[in-house]
Amino acid sequence: GYVADVSDLKLAQAKFSWLNANAVQERKTLDTVVSSSPDLIYLLDSEGRFLFANPLAARFLGLERDEMISKSCKDIGFPAGVLCQMSSQIEPVMMTAERVVEEFRLDDGEFAGTYEYVLSPVYSGESQVEYVLSTVRDITDRKQAEEALRRSNEQLQAALDQLSLAQNQVIQQERLNVLGTMASGVAHDFNNA
Repeated sequence: GYVADVSDLKLAQAKFSWLNANAVQERKTLDTVVSSSPDLIYLLDSEGRFLFANPLAARFLGLERDEMISKSCKDIGFPAGVLCQMSSQIEPVMMTAERVVEEFRLDDGEFAGTYEYVLSPVYSGESQVEYVLSTVRDITDRKQAEEALRRSNEQLQAALDQLSLAQNQVIQQERLNVLGTMASGVAHDFNNA
């Protein structure tokens, strides 16, 4: 008869099973982390089609995640102004491998506010940009704080200007008082002479 040594095959199968289980666990962990992000996260191909979106990103567009995959921003009704702005920047990110950071504003709906988006290159194994990662962050609170700070600075500057004017008036008044006292003294001396 024929006897075959299958120990190498069994070892390879066990290693494959371990690697597969490890990959599944890593995917679940990554999905949990990305799903927990307060940012909208999209992965786009060179044509601007969605390859991935976290749950918040899908909700932002009023869709389920699987409804977005392989569709472009235009196909799913991305807000028009933002669509033109973002879509026109995907190709330059792919070509230059440089990040783009921009802002946009939505004025109505559940997600009304000011947002900052970052388009980042994602490289393939050959150091070539294969995808674009888009992260979108709600910066409404930051913008409101910046505006409050700007107004506060303007008010402080106006108060400082008023204080400086008042100070100059006091100094001028004191000079006039000193001049008056000196004139009075000279007149007194002149009368007594």
